[in-house]
Amino acid sequence: MICGRSNKQKNQTCFTLSNVCWMREFPRIQPNKDQTSLLHLAALHGLEGIVKLLLKRGVSPTVKDKLHWTPLIYAHWGESCDQIPDGCLLALLEADPNQLGKLMDLMNASGHETIITRLMKSLATKPQARKFVNTFLASNEGHRFEIIEWFAAFPGLLDHSNKVSVFRRSIGGIASDYFQVVATKDSEFVSAFNQMNRILSFSRPPIVSATFDNSIGTGPGVTREFWDNLSRDMIKPQYGVFAPFGSPPSYFSANDNNTSTTEPLFFAPDKAPVASQVFFELSDNEIETTMSALLMKFVGKLCALAILNHQLLPGLESLSPHCFRLLVQETISLEWKDFETLDASLFKSWEWLLNLNDSSELEAAELTFAVDETKFGKSRHGGGGGGGGGGGGGKEKTVVTKALAGHEVEDCVTMENREEFVQLSAKNHVRRFRYKIVAFREGFTQIIPRKILQILEPTDLELLLCGMPIINIRDWKKATIYESYSSGGDSSSKDETLRDWFWSIIEQDMSEADRVLVLKFSTGMSRTPPGGGVGGGGNGSWIFKIAFTGALSVNLPSASTCFNLIKIPNYVSKEQMREKLFLAIRHGSTGFSFC
Repeated sequence: MICGRSNKQKNQTCFTLSNVCWMREFPRIQPNKDQTSLLHLAALHGLEGIVKLLLKRGVSPTVKDKLHWTPLIYAHWGESCDQIPDGCLLALLEADPNQLGKLMDLMNASGHETIITRLMKSLATKPQARKFVNTFLASNEGHRFEIIEWFAAFPGLLDHSNKVSVFRRSIGGIASDYFQVVATKDSEFVSAFNQMNRILSFSRPPIVSATFDNSIGTGPGVTREFWDNLSRDMIKPQYGVFAPFGSPPSYFSANDNNTSTTEPLFFAPDKAPVASQVFFELSDNEIETTMSALLMKFVGKLCALAILNHQLLPGLESLSPHCFRLLVQETISLEWKDFETLDASLFKSWEWLLNLNDSSELEAAELTFAVDETKFGKSRHGGGGGGGGGGGGGKEKTVVTKALAGHEVEDCVTMENREEFVQLSAKNHVRRFRYKIVAFREGFTQIIPRKILQILEPTDLELLLCGMPIINIRDWKKATIYESYSSGGDSSSKDETLRDWFWSIIEQDMSEADRVLVLKFSTGMSRTPPGGGVGGGGNGSWIFKIAFTGALSVNLPSASTCFNLIKIPNYVSKEQMREKLFLAIRHGSTGFSFC
């Protein structure tokens, strides 16, 4: 007997499956004909105690039914239908961790792609199961590489260290030979381009060592100094490669090499000028190519080469996270909501337009489908075999008015077509950077293939290139202000409890990579602003906001990156807050859609 019931009662409990939702999807499966064991059925119904008892008494956790399905798959279907906690899944995984690797073989052999894929995605959303999977993979590096790579294809399942491990193993052996760069201080980017661009175009990527002219110093320390200096030199305005979003032509002035802006850097416009006094050596077939596009492609190559050489580019921490996302994702696209962290005023104007309820306000605004576009002067090159420099920095800007795609300049924005206007406006802004983005992607994937790159999420790539930031939690707390939208007499006490839970999770339950994700989710950046202080709201200061919304505890945390704000619902326990917070930060690069 089980749980004090007779065999007849037990059979009624375990074998009455007509009320189980998966039977509607799989009517072929019948317990008496398909070799389903008692462990299968206990897992299906979420009977965690019975599952553990059967496992303890020696029932194999990998026993198969007629379709070669194990109890682990049954447990997943029971949970997905009835919202049963993940105790059965975890018990079955702990009983035989090796069945994780067998799932891929089962999917390939049986053709049950859908059910296995759903199971793997489910594991990614369950904190305990996810932790178990990552611990198992990290402690068993002898697994077949294709299995680990398969795991990496499921978003949110592998943690940062496991993904980096898979990535590193994938790129092993790409670099070959050795090359020494002789760099000029404060002009490392020019030195690297003139000495390495042709080599990277026609040869396998090398292991790079570096020294500086007029210096006898060599060795790993000097090479690290070169890469560090290079990362800060390549973002200078004079190269026309990166710039704050919406920068005027004056930003690229040859005399303005100040890179201390606190604004995140994005790709410079396609026609951004390159300072005329900078000398780059060009081959004959490069003379007709836009100089800034050539430099952008070379930057992509350098980023990939730095990873192959196990070198960091800390200067790139000032880049907008969208730069890394546009490199990793399949297509080049930015939605209008992405502009919240690129151009806050532009984002707010679109948000205002979409939230309008009164058509008279829209009519008074007199918006049309016309846009003004600033034209930069074209880059000029020196001809012949010698080489050339950038050019165009001295040309005056011109402003041209044009219509958005599919419309005329005089077409008015109405309540009916305002969404189309916002979408077309966002696409038009992206179009100004498209060739730069394409060049950056082409340069990177020329060194590291896109198939390998797709193992990583944008934040993983950022941490690989820039290094793991050390987040000072004490300063983070000092920079935080709290807002409350809760109601009720005990709201102040409950808010204080929620605040304590939040910081306890940050300090005790999160790795450094998890804290980075919290900042990314809430602020759009993986670090606090470069050089900025905290608190107070003054110049150079940074403020983080936590709002206690009083929303139902079934909701996920949400965020408004414009205001460095994370919104916390009214969770009933620290465990619930931890689960919801991890789910939000791991499955949403930004907080726009998590409401």
